[in-house]
Amino acid sequence: MDMLFVNPPRKSPLLLKMVALVACMICSISVFFVFLNQMKTPKEIHMVRLNLTVQDPTHVMRINLTEVNLTNTVRVYLTEKTATFDVRANLSEITLLHEMRANFSEKALLPIMRVNLTEKASHHPNVSQSKFLLPDYNKNKSSSSKEQPCMPVTLYAIVSVQRSGSKWFEALLNNHDNIRSHGEIFYNVDRKCNMTVIKAVLDRVYSLKWNVSTFRRKKKNCMAAVGFKWMLNQGILDNHEGIVDYLNHRGISVILLFRRNHLRRLVSHKANNYDGLSKTHKAHAQSKNEADILASYRPKLNIRTLIPTLEHMESLVTNTMNYFKSTRHTVVYYEDLVQNQTQKMMEVLEFLRAPQRRLISGHVKIHTRPLAQQISNWNAVVKAVKRSKYRRFIADNDYEM
Repeated sequence: MDMLFVNPPRKSPLLLKMVALVACMICSISVFFVFLNQMKTPKEIHMVRLNLTVQDPTHVMRINLTEVNLTNTVRVYLTEKTATFDVRANLSEITLLHEMRANFSEKALLPIMRVNLTEKASHHPNVSQSKFLLPDYNKNKSSSSKEQPCMPVTLYAIVSVQRSGSKWFEALLNNHDNIRSHGEIFYNVDRKCNMTVIKAVLDRVYSLKWNVSTFRRKKKNCMAAVGFKWMLNQGILDNHEGIVDYLNHRGISVILLFRRNHLRRLVSHKANNYDGLSKTHKAHAQSKNEADILASYRPKLNIRTLIPTLEHMESLVTNTMNYFKSTRHTVVYYEDLVQNQTQKMMEVLEFLRAPQRRLISGHVKIHTRPLAQQISNWNAVVKAVKRSKYRRFIADNDYEM
């Protein structure tokens, strides 16, 4: 007897492919909307303070929080260190101060980090750096909570050129009990150093690890400002882009100290190369009698190269101001210090966020006479300068002592 076998109908391969394609499209659309929803969630940047040890300074960090309603693992980038760390924190109560513990070294140090989630730090590029929290170098865990807390420290750098009154200006700052200025820390550093060397030196200075015996007397006082003097020929001109990025990243303020009268600076530079006391280089005088002897030398200027030299000095100042225009900075002119030292230094103290007080210095100015009495070939200089745009430099009243 013949049997009839009937095979079940096969499913169309085209139908299976269509089902798989639809499933993939649904999954893709779902994933797309999930990522789109996360991108719409505004990111919040918070400033965090971290004290690694009792001796080390407080560090400023940034934390990006994307989901503030959940317990998150946030990545912390330490500005004073080179690594990043993952920290877990409960961010569900956004109106409170939260404590997060993390192990940042092999010694199992457990520093406490406090995040104020109600005060957002702006990250807009046009916002002044002064609005960011500054590192609190004065924080001491052993101090009593009843004591008056010290103010945050302003980090600064005095950018200047030789014979612009920088030694006098820095002496005035160091007369302040709450200000520490370390002098020319790059004086003995290779002038052709790169950003790696510069950053290492700056990190050491601004972490208060630059120990100088001169400033031991200030250890008991609250520091309001810490910085140093930096000449343009000490690596600034060759690395100005990296330096500006570093200063902006650390929130470091810049004081640009220059002369308006480049002819007076040129005379001071020429006279500085000749010492009437020992016929050797001497930059500063410590007494009125010593200053008079040094000022008795009248240099002879090269008329052929005079105008190009003044142009070079002017362009150097102009370019420097353009380099640092994106930083938090102020410009101080030597002539303004001479005319009204008290008022100008009060403005500088306000810029550094330091307590206002009268500052004094033991430095004695060497060249106090009119330019006509300081240049041996004055008539030839007047004739050359009067035909140029620098004729204002030969005025008798450019400033009065």
